[in-house]
Amino acid sequence: LPRLLNGGYRYEFFRYARTGERIQRKSRYLDIRQKDARSGPMVLIDIEDRFRTVAGEPLLNVVTTTILR
Repeated sequence: LPRLLNGGYRYEFFRYARTGERIQRKSRYLDIRQKDARSGPMVLIDIEDRFRTVAGEPLLNVVTTTILR
C-alpha cells in the first residue's frame, strides 16, 4: 500500500474558543477497514479529533478519513 490519499473530512462545530481560553485535543481511531477495489486492496482509516475546553465544553469534532492504496 504505497500511496496515501485524503478521503475527506467531517466537521461538527459547537462554538469558537474565546481569547485566552485553554483547550484540549483528544484523538482516537474510529474505524480501520479493508476494501477490494478494481486496482487492488485499499485500507480506509477514520480518525476522530475532539477539541474541548479544559472544563469539558465541546468546541469542535473532526473525523478524517485516510485511504491507503
